[in-house]
Amino acid sequence: MKLLSVLVAAAFATAAPAAPPEPGPGVDALAETLLSVLPDRAQIEAVQPPDPEQLAALIRINPGKAPQVTAILKDAQTCLAPAAAEGVRTMVRKAARYIGAAKTQRMIEFYRLDPAVMLGLIGRLRGPAPSPADKAEEARLHAAYPLQEYAQAFDRAMAEAGEDSAFMAEAVRCADARDLALARAGLKVEQP
Repeated sequence: MKLLSVLVAAAFATAAPAAPPEPGPGVDALAETLLSVLPDRAQIEAVQPPDPEQLAALIRINPGKAPQVTAILKDAQTCLAPAAAEGVRTMVRKAARYIGAAKTQRMIEFYRLDPAVMLGLIGRLRGPAPSPADKAEEARLHAAYPLQEYAQAFDRAMAEAGEDSAFMAEAVRCADARDLALARAGLKVEQP
């Protein structure tokens, strides 16, 4: 799950190597502050909708059963939501450790900027002809905040999420419960 917060930072970023993690209570406390200022922090706790491609595929092979398929996939997402939320929080904490206390503090300051202004700037920069003023603002943000390092560190933490045995165990448990519910409902899970 990529969050708006990551996308805002990543939109300004290019690849840069992530440093080894910086342990310590100072970085961990700053990571909690960073989590609290993310513009989309409510999404971290929210139950995500079912994957649209998976939902469409199951509805296609189970004609007339859309309500049952949808309910089962929503239940699976509800099952996974607490583990997914903790996974995102863990990724933010790891990213903070990778960039260290000083850069995490700068990212806190970045996320305290007006998100609507940032999203507008990103939209204009990705448009057909960004203005010189928008390019100058992008350069200023790159100079003022560790956007590249944070995006790289978050990507690294996201890549490591598959190594989180607690998250993976919960994901498997929820997937097994989903598959059992589909079977009990007599729904097909693969194209014959």
